[in-house]
This record gives sequence, C-alpha cells and structure tokens, in this order.
Amino acid sequence: MLAAFQQAERLGVVLIQHCEYKALSAGGVMHLGDVSHRINLPGLDPRSEEAMIERDVDFCRRTGARYHIAHISTGRGVEFVRRAKQEGLPVTAEVCTHHLLLTDEACAKRDPNTKMHPPLRPQSDVDACRQGLLDGTIDCIVTDHAPHTSEEKARGFVEAPPGIVGLETALGVATRVMIASGLAGWYELVGWFSAGPRRVLNAARGGIDVGVTADLTLIDPLCHWIVDPQRFCSKSRNTPFGGFEFTGRAAGTIRGSRICPATHGWGSRFRDNPRPAV
Repeated sequence: MLAAFQQAERLGVVLIQHCEYKALSAGGVMHLGDVSHRINLPGLDPRSEEAMIERDVDFCRRTGARYHIAHISTGRGVEFVRRAKQEGLPVTAEVCTHHLLLTDEACAKRDPNTKMHPPLRPQSDVDACRQGLLDGTIDCIVTDHAPHTSEEKARGFVEAPPGIVGLETALGVATRVMIASGLAGWYELVGWFSAGPRRVLNAARGGIDVGVTADLTLIDPLCHWIVDPQRFCSKSRNTPFGGFEFTGRAAGTIRGSRICPATHGWGSRFRDNPRPAV
C-alpha cells in the first residue's frame, strides 16, 4: 500500500480507499456492539475501518499523496481525518446518506435491506459523521449505490449481499438529516453533493454561469413524498427507507441541451420547454 501511495504521488492522482482490515472484519454482518449481541448476529469490528484509516493517514504523511476515504462511518475515523486536516495533510473523506440517519438498531428486525458495508453504526457515530460535515472534516455526501435483486436479499441477513439502492432516496435522507433538523441550509447541502466531490476529484469547475454547459439537477425543496420502492426507476428495490416520508426531491436534470423531467410526476412543467440549456 505504501508503494501505491508513492505511485499516486508521482502521478498526481487521488488514492481512494474502502478502509477495512479483513482480518478484523471477517465473518461480521453488522456493527459489533450491543445490538449484534442482543440479536445474536456476527459483529463486524469497527476497528477494521479505523485502523486502516490511521495507517493510511501515516502513509499520506510520509508520501504527500492525496488520499480520500470512501464512506467513512465511525466517530474515531472522523477524528483521525480531523487531526490529519489540522496537520495540513491532503486527506479528504465522504459519508453516505444512510450513515447520517440510520443506526445499527435498524438491523434489530434482521431485514436484509439494512445490511450494508460499512455497516450501520450506533448513534454516537452517526452524530460524529454529521458534525464532521458541519466542521469541514468530511468533504462530501455520497450514496454508495448498490442495487441487488430481491432473490439475493431474500437469502436472509447473514447470507444476503450488503448494500442498498441509494440514488433515489439520497436527497430526501440528506434533507431530513441536515435541513429539517436545522443543522444546515440548502447552500451547504448542495455543496456537499456537488462542489465537494469536484474538489476531491480535482474535476473541472461546474456551476451556473453564462457560457458554461448546463450539468444540473433541478430540485423541488418543498415536495413532500413517501418512499415507494415499487416506483423506483432502478431495477432493484433493496432499500431500508420504504414508507419513510421525506421533503425535497429531484424534479429533473439538465445535461447539455437535454432537459429530462423526473418520471415520478413533478417537473412536468419542463416537458413543454425543451430549449437548449447553456
């Protein structure tokens, strides 16, 4: 891994890592803690994530390579990133929407749709991830979108593959957690979904400006909706958010000269105005 950091520094690219020591996590299907003990499911030790973050931050310090932590989920991991940034190291991190809302208590009914990787954590870790966004320790919000068939998820909690459909509920979840709670506003939320990832990847500047090709998501911030997995555009239905009520939804997209209204109904006002967007 040290050689990979050295090569990333030579090439000037960011190294993105799913942090997990398999020797510590082997056999685990959910967070190792009170809930896993209570329902008698094999626990996944959070140290498997934290120890690798700590190791990689040291490699970053030794090489100067840009380092990004995918889907961070523990409070101790967030603190490692905070200290690295205070030290001036080129370290960034992301958090998934589900790790901002759900806790490992959601696994108590053994619903395979609550099985994900990294697993859902206790409330203290959820709170730490929220605070990490607010103070700039965590740079962006992501989905870790992982569709699976109903047959795969029907194998039961232990045997089912981890992962959930994240794209279609991402905005609703993030809005409830960060805006409805009063923790942040739309300006910050949009930044975590757009400017944050661009900075991490050193991607070309986007935005809304004259002469810039439109690459936009249109949002209805007042749309109240209930999650119905059967109406997903995705071919998969594996979500723990079925029946959840959210406010805020994507109404459509603009990509170059193509305007695409959302299929769930809102945004039909854009269908009759397909002008090139520039």
